[in-house]
Amino acid sequence: MEVKQLRTFVHVAELGSISLAAERLHIAQSALTRQIQALEAEVDAQLFRRHGRGVELTDQGAALFARATVILREIEQARAEIKSEQAVLTGEVSFGMPPTVADVLSGVLIEKFSRLHPRVKLRVVSGYSGHVLDWLQRGVIDLGVLYENKLPSTIRSQPLLLEQLFLIEQAGQRPSAAPVAALAEIANLRLVLPSRRHGLRLLIDSVAAQAGYAFEPVVEADSLPVQIDLVRRGLGATILPFLSVFADVEAGTLSARPIVEPEITRRLVLASVIDRPPTPAIRQFAAMAVSEVAALVKTGRWKAILE
Repeated sequence: MEVKQLRTFVHVAELGSISLAAERLHIAQSALTRQIQALEAEVDAQLFRRHGRGVELTDQGAALFARATVILREIEQARAEIKSEQAVLTGEVSFGMPPTVADVLSGVLIEKFSRLHPRVKLRVVSGYSGHVLDWLQRGVIDLGVLYENKLPSTIRSQPLLLEQLFLIEQAGQRPSAAPVAALAEIANLRLVLPSRRHGLRLLIDSVAAQAGYAFEPVVEADSLPVQIDLVRRGLGATILPFLSVFADVEAGTLSARPIVEPEITRRLVLASVIDRPPTPAIRQFAAMAVSEVAALVKTGRWKAILE
C-alpha cells in the first residue's frame, strides 16, 4: 500500500466523486480509477459504492478512511518537523477575512507571525465572506476566516466562535434604554444597514422575518467605517458585532446593547481547501490565528463563545 494510493483514496472519499477528485488532482479519471481498483485489490475489499451522484464509502471504506487520514496527518507532521529542524520556516501564506474581522485581527496577527517567522511572506485580502470563499476555491488564498453559511464539500472548516450581534447607537442618545435590545424595539428605529448582497444583512433580515418584522433602513452602506460614522453622527442605529465598535464604546462615543428576543448570532470559521495540503508555514499561521481569536474573546473585546 503506497502513500500516493492513500492520498488518492482520501481525496475521492472527501469529495464523493471520482471525476471531481481527478480534476482536483490533475490526473485522468481512468488513471485515478485504476489506483482505487489497485487499492481495493490490495485490501481485498470494496471501498466505494457507486450511485448516480458519485460515490460513497462502504463500511470497509469508512474504516480505511479513518486510518488513512491519521496516517497522512502523521506523515505530513513528520515532514514538517524534519524541515523545521533543518531550516528556518519559509514560504508564503495568503489569507482573507471579512472587514469586521480584518480591522482587529489582521494587524496583530501579521505583526506576531512576522516577528517569529520573518522569512515567510504574508499576503492579506479583505472582503465579504462570499468573496473569501470564492478566493479559496480559486486558489487565490490559502486560508480564509469567514462567517459560515453553507460551505461546499471541497472546503475544510474549523469552528472558531459563535458571535452575538449588538444594537449600536450614538452614546447618550437614549439614556433610559434597557440594557438589552429586543427586535420589537429595533423595528421602530431609524437604521443604517448594509445592502441585501451583504451576508450580515441577509442574516438580520432572515431573523427579523421569522419574528414577523421587516427592517427598512434609512441608509444602506456596505462600508463598515461609513456605517459606524453615520451612527456616531446620530443619523440612525446599526447592528454589528461588538468587536467592530469596541474602541468607540470604550471612548464613550457609541453604545452597544446585545440583541435578544431573539438573539442574532453567526458562526466564524477558519477554512481551507481539502485537496491542497497545507505547508508548514500555513499550519503555523492557522494555529496562530486560532490563538489570537481566542485571546480576543478571553479579554472581552470579542463578545462571543469559543467553539
